[in-house]
Amino acid sequence: MIESRRTSAAGHRSLAAIASLVLLPLLFVLDRLAPLGVAAGVLYVIPVLLTLAASGRFTLAVAMIATLLVLLEPVVSQPEIFGWMALLNRVLALLVIWSTAALVQIRRRAERRVRAAQTGLEQTVERRTAHLAELNERLAREAAERSQIEQALRESNERFRAMVEVTSDWVWEIDAEHRYTYASPKVQELLGYAPQEVVGRTPFDFMPADEADRVRREYLTRVASQRPIDCLENLNCHRDGRLVVLETSAVPMFDAAGALRGFRGIDRDVTERKAVERGLLASERGLRQIIDLVPHRIFVKDREGRFLIANRAVAQAYGLPVEAVLGRAQQDTHHDRQEAERMFVDDLSVIEQGETRLIPEERFTNADGSVCILRTVKIPFELPDQRGRAVLGMAIDVTE
Repeated sequence: MIESRRTSAAGHRSLAAIASLVLLPLLFVLDRLAPLGVAAGVLYVIPVLLTLAASGRFTLAVAMIATLLVLLEPVVSQPEIFGWMALLNRVLALLVIWSTAALVQIRRRAERRVRAAQTGLEQTVERRTAHLAELNERLAREAAERSQIEQALRESNERFRAMVEVTSDWVWEIDAEHRYTYASPKVQELLGYAPQEVVGRTPFDFMPADEADRVRREYLTRVASQRPIDCLENLNCHRDGRLVVLETSAVPMFDAAGALRGFRGIDRDVTERKAVERGLLASERGLRQIIDLVPHRIFVKDREGRFLIANRAVAQAYGLPVEAVLGRAQQDTHHDRQEAERMFVDDLSVIEQGETRLIPEERFTNADGSVCILRTVKIPFELPDQRGRAVLGMAIDVTE
């Protein structure tokens, strides 16, 4: 069957090629005989379209021949009858010919992809059929081994439960009424309650009132959308009265009908991590206070000239609060374009060469129009998280 299809396709291509070649001179004659103003040249798209069954090279060849015939017609015509209308018809014919040739090529590629997909589909069906036959044989063998599989499943469940009970996270399940139906022994270490004391209660029973309201709203939003819960931080009360920060992640569980029947998830104690984060935040605030107390201008800029760090002295020079300076490029902040461009070139030089640069004196125009002289030190500075290199600078006002 495949061989007969190939023979038939070859015959169709031959006929299409002959028809295209025969039409070309006929259309040339028709174009010569057509009255002035009649766009007969567009009929050259017919032989181009007929090459759809032929090869791509043949399509291009027919399009090129048609182009030559379109351009040849005004050459052999009498000059006095070749006006702007005839020129417009020539241009229109060329556009139509090559647009059609392009569409034919696109159509041919699409047909090749369809044929390849159809062949692949047939091969896939054959493989799947063979695979299904193999599965049927396997299922027949497994039917005799069902009791062994069920025993293995029970053992697997026992191993899973044992693993859950020794993991460092609290594993739990809640039903559609938001009540715990399972709590691993880890809950006693995290909150001081035995698993049997937790089952039947809701997560909100272990939270301060305000926190319970906040988390309940977030949880009900996830229930309504049936979306997972990802790293939701929540404050809980330990049995001894201290507060514990837990990080909750969970996925929804559905019954056979697709209805939500609860969530299964884990809680992780992140109390120490949050304390460290608060310490880092306090340290950052302390560092900010220190650099703001320094009367000299301290800044960090990236290779686009954007301020990543700027102290109060820098912000005052631009007549802006610190928050308004951060993230803005110096070229958009500085009032003197020439000064901004000069400082930007210096910054790039330090970043790209990786060498410290001392500028003994440089002119700086403040936001109020006053001019000062700065002594500036610029040092290459590696940004964290592999974000590239920046420039760290300190400028001292030496005007007096």
